[in-house]
Amino acid sequence: LRLEVDPLFFQPDDINEHSFPSYGQLRSCSYLESVIREVLRLHAPAVISRVAQDCTEVTLETSKYKYILPTDTDVIVAPWVTHRLDTTMQDEDPLIFDPDRTVKKSEAYFPFAIGSRNCVGRELALAEMRAVIACMVHTY
Repeated sequence: LRLEVDPLFFQPDDINEHSFPSYGQLRSCSYLESVIREVLRLHAPAVISRVAQDCTEVTLETSKYKYILPTDTDVIVAPWVTHRLDTTMQDEDPLIFDPDRTVKKSEAYFPFAIGSRNCVGRELALAEMRAVIACMVHTY
């Protein structure tokens, strides 16, 4: 990570002058993105809650039973739990921090929720994480 981030903090014309990397430069750091995805997989920022608009029948992959969710039922999903399930990590230990792990966008990975009601602050949060992690890695 340091090898990817450190060169962004120096101006090419004056090696003694520090500069802050641009949004585009930080966004293009692939390993930094992998580290952030893995951090969010293990430490999702929030739980997701919705209200069932219609009566719905649900069958969970881990259960043989069907559940009925009546209209106006509060449904709470915790990405922190879902991201740690063995079934979502394809034979890898889900509790190990591994930025080289392939975390693809899927219904099993949703730190900021998915669909039309996902987090409106997602891009800002990701930009802040890129900047803070890059500065911390460069400084320390």
